[in-house]
Amino acid sequence: MKKATKIRIGVYVGLYFLLGLVLFLCQRSFVYYPVKEVTHHYPREILKNEGEQISVLKMNEGQSEAVIYFGGNGESVVYAASDLEQLCVAKSLYLMEYRGYGTSTGSPSQKAIFSDALKLYDSLKVKYDKIHLIGRSLGTGVAIYLASQRDVDKLVLITPYDSIQSLAQKRIPIYPMSLILTEKYPSIDRVGDLKNQTLILLAEDDEIIPMSHSQKLITAFTNTLPQVEMIKNAGHNDLSDRQDYREELKSFLK
Repeated sequence: MKKATKIRIGVYVGLYFLLGLVLFLCQRSFVYYPVKEVTHHYPREILKNEGEQISVLKMNEGQSEAVIYFGGNGESVVYAASDLEQLCVAKSLYLMEYRGYGTSTGSPSQKAIFSDALKLYDSLKVKYDKIHLIGRSLGTGVAIYLASQRDVDKLVLITPYDSIQSLAQKRIPIYPMSLILTEKYPSIDRVGDLKNQTLILLAEDDEIIPMSHSQKLITAFTNTLPQVEMIKNAGHNDLSDRQDYREELKSFLK
């Protein structure tokens, strides 16, 4: 092998490992897109956990049942509050701002968000007979994790995925994502043990979560089969604007 060829191969190999290192170090910036505080009139509860202060919007307190909402990776949950308040009739509603989002302190990570979700659930369980969960996009991974660890009545998954690892592997196939990623959100490994009622809402024209990844998650349910509804002519981000979406969600949580 010529010297020039060896040098070229060495450069390619070095570049491959360098880019892999960058991917490992910067992975959270690809998963999370923290949004700044949005001015609103909703009451706020501060959840203290692991030295951080987690902001939780709360509405309609004092009911016998509660709904916890976990949003997408670039979502300000403030914008979902009004619609959810109308759809979750006669239920108290809590919307968690992930670490680094809104007025919550700290930095987002899978480990941190899971810990905060457990803390929020445990703080509410003493006040409510039933707790339901809604997860959207990234938040479906949080909701599924919480449902696998605690007693949850109903679970709503909006545009869910099988795992972040699987999504990343398809987009960047030249790297072993199982070794590189710490933010894996392996929902597909958890849904088989779930026993609660589950509604899955899919967007027919989802441009963010390929339908194949949602279908993989659906087929992994074994204990109870989820109710699956496809919202026609809806994309990933405008799904909640559709009347069909609103009717399905309201009916399921009534």
